Amino acid sequence: MVMKQSTKQQLELLAYKLLYDVFFLWILAVIFLLIAQNILPNYFFSQISLAKMIFGLFAIVFLIGFFGKRQNILIDSNQENSKKISKIFIFLLILSALLIVNSFRNLEIHFLIISSLSALIVFFFFLKIILSNQK
Repeated sequence: MVMKQSTKQQLELLAYKLLYDVFFLWILAVIFLLIAQNILPNYFFSQISLAKMIFGLFAIVFLIGFFGKRQNILIDSNQENSKKISKIFIFLLILSALLIVNSFRNLEIHFLIISSLSALIVFFFFLKIILSNQK
């Protein structure tokens, strides 16, 4: 049975939208598992491989790009959306910095100071790049 072209396009568009939602839910699951891993070490990732989760994330991104190209969907980067994304990005940078500092809690103070200073410098330059792109 041959499927109509419009039905096939609608199914591809539906797959694109569903994969986009799965992508954000997958990212949230990885973030929450990383937070839980820091609270309860060796509890979650002994059962679930982080490499498999990241591989699944890349597979989803590839499928989103594939269906997006087939549907001629281009991401429009308007100014209002980029401000919202940059706020989310800054929040995720702060959250990841806190998780990294938490994982360093058992190290010597000299190494902790050096790594914290280098992380602050990198964070400063990320903020400078983000804020300069908004203008």
